[in-house]
Amino acid sequence: MTEAEAYTWAAGFLLKGDTAKPGRQKLWYGEQGRHDASPADPHDTLNGITQEAYDAAGFSGSVFGMTPAQQGDIYHDYWQRSWANEIALKGLSKLALCHYATAFNAGYRQAGELLQRSAGMRGADLDGIVGRHTLQAVAAAPEREQLVKYTGALVHRYRRIAELHPSKAPNLRGWMLRVEAIQREVGL
Repeated sequence: MTEAEAYTWAAGFLLKGDTAKPGRQKLWYGEQGRHDASPADPHDTLNGITQEAYDAAGFSGSVFGMTPAQQGDIYHDYWQRSWANEIALKGLSKLALCHYATAFNAGYRQAGELLQRSAGMRGADLDGIVGRHTLQAVAAAPEREQLVKYTGALVHRYRRIAELHPSKAPNLRGWMLRVEAIQREVGL
């Protein structure tokens, strides 16, 4: 799979939860789509893009007025800034999808640390900043093993957030469904 094909697959995966087929629910509750701020998720969001991310991308107005071109720009920026493109170039398209989806939903630093842990990095190397050193470790470890470790650590992280921040606990079900969706998509 080329890097461009991996991006198309990963970006399409992000939207699977957004647009339910007629007569079906979304892939995971509370994910993507359009929703107004609530106590459990204090961000106005359209297709997984928060008002804050929309503003940070240099667009003005409400995220609910986002055009398809603006959405595409933001999605592609996440692909590049998370280094998922570089992971895909190493032939690890499943890991690239997992990492991209996590960076998109949990942030670059959190996703970077999960990627580093899944590649077997330890100690001071766990800085959450993906770069050449991280990519070398990723390329040296078996992809399936990394996917198992990555998604397992993601489950642990989400449970810990819900435990430490009871106001976010209503999101736990959706977060777990998101991880299950990633696992299904990559064949775990």
